[in-house]
Amino acid sequence: MFRATKGVFPTPARAALRYRASGLGFSDLMILAAAERSGAHPLYTFDKKAARTDGVKLL
Repeated sequence: MFRATKGVFPTPARAALRYRASGLGFSDLMILAAAERSGAHPLYTFDKKAARTDGVKLL
């Protein structure tokens, strides 16, 4: 299904794992996973619900 290298899940797999536990939208989690993977953190958002997630800051 998804293949990981060096213990890092690809972006869709990471988002899917968080989706089940977080209650956030899958698209929000895809953006967060991509930002984390590229080293762009924290992720800034206008979304108050998403801002409650670790690694996300409200603008």
